[in-house]
Amino acid sequence: MRKELQDKLFKKYKFLEKSAEAGTMFSACGIECGDGWFDLIDHLFAEMEEISPEILITQMKSKFASLDLNFNCGTDLEKFISLSVIVDEYTEKSKWICENCGKPGSLRSIRGWLKTLCDKDYRKEEDEMNTMFPLEDRIFPKPKKEKIE
Repeated sequence: MRKELQDKLFKKYKFLEKSAEAGTMFSACGIECGDGWFDLIDHLFAEMEEISPEILITQMKSKFASLDLNFNCGTDLEKFISLSVIVDEYTEKSKWICENCGKPGSLRSIRGWLKTLCDKDYRKEEDEMNTMFPLEDRIFPKPKKEKIE
């Protein structure tokens, strides 16, 4: 996620400042997903903050085409269960939202990488991948031209 979008979330949710200073993957990498999940994450954090403003986010990323959030909320089992239910709900929602633009999306595979993408972003990413790493060159290498004298 772009830094300016992460900054908006950091200004809005004070628990993120503490999470960023905790020496976790979150403090090293921030939010590791596309901009399209910004609104989803904003709503998720709002619901989490209502239950416990003392949350510590340890990692947040896209994993296997869905949102993956790891957190710590202390030893209160009731809070942990409530927060886990919310996180699971938003993880499920992320499977239907394009990670790049936020429009409706679905599971896509681009050369083994799984992402949730809309049709437009799927075609764009597939074209970019094919431009960077042409598949035909890897499967059927072009014969080298020999010098004939």
